Amino acid sequence: MRAWLALMFVAVTLGGCDRKAARSEAPAATTRSSAAKRPARPSAPARPQERLTASVDGKARTFQSAFAWMTADGTMRVSLSTAPRSCAEVTSSMIEALPDEALVELFLGKHLAPDGRFEGVVTQTYFDGSTIAGNVAKAEVHGDASVGKSTTVKVELALEGLALGDSPKRKVKLDGTIDALGCPAPKGAAKREPPQPPAQGATLEIAGQKLPIVGVALEQKPDGRDLVLSSGGVSCDGFAHATNAALVVTLHYRAKGDSAWQEDVGGDWIGNQQSDQSFADGKLVAAPSRAPEGAETIELALSGKAKIMDYPVALSGKVTARVCGK
Repeated sequence: MRAWLALMFVAVTLGGCDRKAARSEAPAATTRSSAAKRPARPSAPARPQERLTASVDGKARTFQSAFAWMTADGTMRVSLSTAPRSCAEVTSSMIEALPDEALVELFLGKHLAPDGRFEGVVTQTYFDGSTIAGNVAKAEVHGDASVGKSTTVKVELALEGLALGDSPKRKVKLDGTIDALGCPAPKGAAKREPPQPPAQGATLEIAGQKLPIVGVALEQKPDGRDLVLSSGGVSCDGFAHATNAALVVTLHYRAKGDSAWQEDVGGDWIGNQQSDQSFADGKLVAAPSRAPEGAETIELALSGKAKIMDYPVALSGKVTARVCGK
């Protein structure tokens, strides 16, 4: 039997016949079994994906079902199968893969380009035990996964599964338009995020998108300091980092330096973190850049403009930072 759950950020091979990992919005646990006797599953009508050119292990295949629904964090999720499936099956916590079936899951989001345009992207994929996260591929999305309505997703991507024992990696290629039927959100999918603190009196602006700064954390370490400016929350758990943030700016300082040696932009709208150390197009400033010994919070004045990997960035206003690692 092959069981799996989504693996965060990278594909990981585990020993034995089980593959498991905890995740808040994981794909349904999937089992593969032989063609031995099993209870008959309810038949589902096929919805052949005629506008999608696909291959599995180098052979042309027509995917027979595609469904879309919204996850608890507002992400659109699409499930594809070479077998006819139903909403109830693909949104359940456990799904049995049929012999020779290929199941693919896509998580969709939006990406802010340096010129200020928003683009649809595939932010995470799952196929045969392997998960890839980041801005995996562009996606042209039309629709909002409304129940019973069509949502189309134009994609081009190639995925590989995990090798199990002597079995080779399975491969799938998708090129064209997915026509997904909207499903109700799974039960228990209500969003359970803690309430965000109120916005502070400062803003961060990236590629023309200006948002209030909500969370600020200054981590003090033996070799330097990291200042995290977030449009969402921040946490000191393990290290200073943003939580549930569309946009994030991070300034890195060396132990004896009062000026940042590296500037980063990131967040849900950016995807993969972008960094700059050249400061050819300006610099971002936080003053002061270090907290007094024993301080739990510190007041900072933010200013400056910069360009980080083609992203124009600006800071303005005053904030109160939480001190981590004191």
